[in-house]
Amino acid sequence: MGEKGFTASWQSSWFANNLNTRFYDGLPIDDQRLPAFSVSVANPVDQYQLTDRAIKYAILLIGLTFMSFFLLETLTGLRVHPMQYLLVGLSLIMFYLVLLAISEHIGFNAAWLLASLVCAGINGIYLKAVLSGWKAGGMFALGLLALDAVLWQLLQSEDSALLLGTGVLFAALAAIMLLTRHIDWYGMSKKGLAKPEGDLSQQAERLRLWK
Repeated sequence: MGEKGFTASWQSSWFANNLNTRFYDGLPIDDQRLPAFSVSVANPVDQYQLTDRAIKYAILLIGLTFMSFFLLETLTGLRVHPMQYLLVGLSLIMFYLVLLAISEHIGFNAAWLLASLVCAGINGIYLKAVLSGWKAGGMFALGLLALDAVLWQLLQSEDSALLLGTGVLFAALAAIMLLTRHIDWYGMSKKGLAKPEGDLSQQAERLRLWK
C-alpha cells in the first residue's frame, strides 16, 4: 500500500491452466491468441461492516440526545416522561436498522442520508407535540441531523476518529457546564423532595373528606 495505490503479486500452479504450453523461456512459442485472465479488486469494507462500525457510536448519539433532554428539563422546567425518553431512544435505534435495510439496495452513503432524514423527521414531529411547538421540535431534528453528520465524519476519518469523538464529547460537556453553571442543584433537590409531601397531604385530605 502506498500513496499512489497498491501493488500485488500472486502465484498460480501450472496444473490450474495451460499457459505452460504457450510459453518457452518467457516468450510465446506461436502466434495464436494467448489465453487471458483478469483481476478484480474487491472492496473489503461493505455496508454490513460500515453499519457495524456505525453501531459502535450509537451510545454517543443516544447519550447526547438524552443529555439534551435533561438539559431542557433543567433549564425550562419542562418535564419529559420516561416513556417519551424510551420512544425517542427506540427511534434512534431504528436508525441503524433502517440504515442496514436500505443500504442493501441503494448503497451505504445514500442509505445514511435517507435514514438520517427519516429518523430526524419523525423525531421532529413527535417532539413538536412533546415540547409544544414546531420551533423546539425543529431544533431537535436539526440537532439529530448534525449528530448524524458528525458520526458520518467519524466513520470516514479512521485515523482521527478518536480525536474527533473526544472533541465532540468535550464540546458537549463544556456546553452543559456553561449552561448550568448558575443552577442551584441543592435547591432543585429540595423542591423535588417537597413535592411528594404535598401530594401525600392532598391524598390524606381527600381520604378524610371521603370518610
